[in-house]
Amino acid sequence: QLRQKFAAVLGRFTERLDQRDRRLLEERWLTEQPQTLKQLGKQYALSGERVRQLEQSLFDTFRDTAMRALAA
Repeated sequence: QLRQKFAAVLGRFTERLDQRDRRLLEERWLTEQPQTLKQLGKQYALSGERVRQLEQSLFDTFRDTAMRALAA
């Protein structure tokens, strides 16, 4: 039950992301062979640190979204 709800929240969350953020999330965390910050930075012409910052922002937003959804 909880796993299904979590998966649904993650699905809705990723649908609302712009293309870059969705791809960062997928390529960094939702794949069997995740890319490094450096690899993603090179791919998107960003520094590894900037990719980390974007990743952290995504996690913070997802955490808040999930907490609200799972509390309901």
